[in-house]
Amino acid sequence: MPLAKPSDEPAQQAFIIQEKIHALYMQALTSNLAVIIISVIFFTILAGHVDSSLLAAWMFFMIATASYRLWLRYRYQRSEQSHHAHYWLNHYTLASFIVGIGWSLIYLFLNDLSNQVVLIALFMLFFGVTSSSVAILSIHLPAFVAYSYPQALVMMCMLFMPGDMAFTIISLSLLVFITMLTLFARNTNRQFVSHIILASENQALVEQLNEEVEQRQQVIQQRTQELKDEIEVRKKVEDMTQVQYRLIRSVIDATPDLIFYKDYKHQDGRYIGSNRAFSKFTGLDTNEIIGKNDIEIFGQEVGDFFREMDRAMLDARETRINEEWVTYPNGQKVLLSTLKTPLYDSDDSTLGVLGVSRDITEQKKTEQILLDQKESLKHLAHHDPLTNLPNRLLLIDRLNLARKIVDRNNKKLAVFFIDLDHFKDINDSLGHSIGDELLKAAAQRLLKCVREEDTVARLGGDEFTILMIDLDDSLSANRLAKKIIREFEYPFHIKDQTLTITTSIGISIYPTDGNNSEDLLRNADAAMYRSKSEGRNTFRFYDQDMTERARARITMEADLRSAITNEEFELHFQPQIDFNSGQLVGAEALIRWNHPKQGLIAPAVFIDIAEETGQIIQIGDWVIQTACKLLEQWESQGRNDLRLAVNISGRQLSHNSLTESINHALDNHHCKPSNLEIEITEGFLVERPEKSREALQKIRDQGISIAIDDFGTGYSSLSYLKQFPISKLKIDASFVRDIQQDSNDQAIISAIIALGQSLDLTVIAEGVETKAQAEYLSAQNCDQAQGYLYSRPLNEKSFIEFWERHEETHSDLTIPGRD
Repeated sequence: MPLAKPSDEPAQQAFIIQEKIHALYMQALTSNLAVIIISVIFFTILAGHVDSSLLAAWMFFMIATASYRLWLRYRYQRSEQSHHAHYWLNHYTLASFIVGIGWSLIYLFLNDLSNQVVLIALFMLFFGVTSSSVAILSIHLPAFVAYSYPQALVMMCMLFMPGDMAFTIISLSLLVFITMLTLFARNTNRQFVSHIILASENQALVEQLNEEVEQRQQVIQQRTQELKDEIEVRKKVEDMTQVQYRLIRSVIDATPDLIFYKDYKHQDGRYIGSNRAFSKFTGLDTNEIIGKNDIEIFGQEVGDFFREMDRAMLDARETRINEEWVTYPNGQKVLLSTLKTPLYDSDDSTLGVLGVSRDITEQKKTEQILLDQKESLKHLAHHDPLTNLPNRLLLIDRLNLARKIVDRNNKKLAVFFIDLDHFKDINDSLGHSIGDELLKAAAQRLLKCVREEDTVARLGGDEFTILMIDLDDSLSANRLAKKIIREFEYPFHIKDQTLTITTSIGISIYPTDGNNSEDLLRNADAAMYRSKSEGRNTFRFYDQDMTERARARITMEADLRSAITNEEFELHFQPQIDFNSGQLVGAEALIRWNHPKQGLIAPAVFIDIAEETGQIIQIGDWVIQTACKLLEQWESQGRNDLRLAVNISGRQLSHNSLTESINHALDNHHCKPSNLEIEITEGFLVERPEKSREALQKIRDQGISIAIDDFGTGYSSLSYLKQFPISKLKIDASFVRDIQQDSNDQAIISAIIALGQSLDLTVIAEGVETKAQAEYLSAQNCDQAQGYLYSRPLNEKSFIEFWERHEETHSDLTIPGRD
């Protein structure tokens, strides 16, 4: 569950409460079983020294209270969501109070302080139970107070009532002890809450850790002062019983921090005491530590270092905190944060050094990890993860800074917008892994072309940007553009693939081509599109006309989306005539855009934009659906002898949805597949022969004819051609236009017709405008023709009228000259 940000205090407090409940109930099994076991043990110890019946009643009461907390834990695990969080917290606090009352009852047996067994046993029980409550109940301070304070109050009252001076002092010491436990519990509670917040607020982790360190330092200083007070009390009451000594030892040994104190006044820095954690650290018993100095325990080098730190603190007469790397006897190396403060004797003179050390190794590691993550995130936020080039955010930042610099130096800068030509074809055909490697290789080549002070960035996809600064004129930009184009003439070797790719580059110059970063990038982008429209593998500098064209292009793209939604397209039909019979045998469906403001728009104006934006897929689907719908209508009217040809974009074929679109149209309209013809350009077959053959074969298997449009312009291989399921070849109009004067056109047309006949394909010539052209084509045994000689493209109504007239007088269109 992610914790809310600090500004969302209610949610944060709710989460902390939930974590407290979870922690309390998680340890409930162990702690309450411990209560039961300890109750039984102390029943056994005290059975012969106090009233057995009262002691048995007390033991059963303790078992009952512990069982109640276990029952609460069971209910919480089975139905946590049945009650509000405060319900579980308050009930556990109440249960802890009852257990604390139970422990308090046993201290009533101290009415006879002369019974050493009872006295020692109950003191051990008191210190053990209350000390352990710090670790168990400090998660929720009210539970700790409800558990510990009744015990402390009862114990203090039982010791205070006899009026004995020694027990009175012990009673007051218990007050100090419970105060220290409260402080420890409060500190532990704060650490618990801090841990929860730290775990969910990574952004503020370092600051919170620093605050926690300061809090710990304050707690350590406060704890040190309290320990000093305890030591002074112990010196004044040297005749105190052994119980008092055990009390002090329990307090010191309960902390996981390393605590030690040395005498520099009488023993030149020899240890006079330490806690259990320090003994574990040195590998020596406390008795072995006392009386030795640092050199004898840690060796000459480390010992001299520690003594030097002690002397510096004593000379300054102020508390100091320093971090020290030390090694345990088992070889474990840890970083300790050590607080050293002057240790005073009873007459307030400096006796020596009191030290408290804490292992902060993991804390430092966490801080370093967070710092590394912060740097990593900062890098990721400003760099492209694939190429490691600056991204758009960092580019804009550098561009803004560069503009200020060149303004001061009266210089110029250039923004290059670079697009990899036909990169999508490589990505689609070879896979994204090859595409990604190609992008990384392209980035490296661009870096080779620029100066150290220039910036190469990746904006996304196959678009790169170069920021070139400190230009005196545009010649430097001109040279860089030519250098980039030359560099990309060399092939790329990617995973056993040899790839060649070119670039289209647009350049804008600051300040002439824009006063801000966005304008410079947009204008460079417009210049890049001019490069693409003029054949690619070149570069162009921005001029104002490009902005107007880009704006018109954007408007056209938006209007196209509306046109698809609003069904603003319509089909026109150009008749196709058979040379042998003179009959109308088919028609080519040609799309027109009936723009609400501009009127009828020819496909040449918008098809290229539709191809680039991918809208051609939706437009193509509409054309197929509409053509099949019309065929269904014509067939229902008895017009079954006409084949309707539909132009298909190469992008539709590569999109893998063409066959689905055709199947869907046929299922919707139930027209005859044999009356539908698909036209595909020759160039696309050459680019992707394997993929084209598979898709076209599925279409041909349904009985749909396939025609190759613009045949003769794509330089296709005849070995490719005979592998495709083709029904018809369409001679491009460029060969028909000058057929009577150009011997090359005549030779090409004769070759195409001969090729069609040899492959048993129908050959149709488009762009036939004169009778002379028709007579020549007929003489060469061309099968069919279409063009202005017969009719311009007609809307549906006009085409039906043409069809009907032609059925009556089709002989008027028969071309003479064929025997």
